Amino acid sequence: MKKMIIGTLFLFVIIASGCSNSPKTSSGYAKMEWMDFIKLNGHSYQVINTGTLSDPSLVGKEIGIVKFMVSDNVTKPNYKIKDGDAAFLEKGTKIYEVKENPDLVVVKDQQAIGGYSVYYRDRGSYNYHFKNLNQNEVKKIQIYEDHGDTKLEHRLLSTLTDSSQIKNFFGVLNQGKEDSNFRYDHSHPDQKVFTIVFYTKKAVAYRDNILYNGKEYGWTPWSQEVLPVTIEKFLNNKQFN
Repeated sequence: MKKMIIGTLFLFVIIASGCSNSPKTSSGYAKMEWMDFIKLNGHSYQVINTGTLSDPSLVGKEIGIVKFMVSDNVTKPNYKIKDGDAAFLEKGTKIYEVKENPDLVVVKDQQAIGGYSVYYRDRGSYNYHFKNLNQNEVKKIQIYEDHGDTKLEHRLLSTLTDSSQIKNFFGVLNQGKEDSNFRYDHSHPDQKVFTIVFYTKKAVAYRDNILYNGKEYGWTPWSQEVLPVTIEKFLNNKQFN
């Protein structure tokens, strides 16, 4: 899972002068880490890691194309980002508008829920955290189990559309208790990852992950929390079949 880093700079240069094990490229510069961005028509767009396109019918016309992928080609820290640059998108990737949402663009992404990755125009504020979600506006919730090691990345377990089901689900989520000691154990045979998507009338549906480490369920809507065991009934695909 990618880390969200909010800001106006597009790269961080790891400078460790005097450190013998500092990662260096063949050019002699320290290794750089890039945020997932697109530069288009003079505007900078960052990926929305905690959101997905709510409806593919919102995809409009092609408005640009990636001309240069910086992550594989740029090593100098003084490189200036230009139109057509993207951090991780391949050259030739098409960029599309989102209808009636001028601050959003999308690119096709076969691994993303909904088939697109969404980017927002960076104005210095990221408003796609769970805390920004108006729970009263949620009309649908989808629950997926993630399978990153198979061709089926996300398996839909259930869809909640009944208002009482949605209310009950939020009731459990809102009982989460802050716990910085929660750890997700990748090696545990029973570990699981669930993706929860919250749909409103907006173009971007909020998305978050619930992790099961073999003993308890946790997530990070803002701070790290442990969820009550009653969340398990919503993560069982047999519950609503």
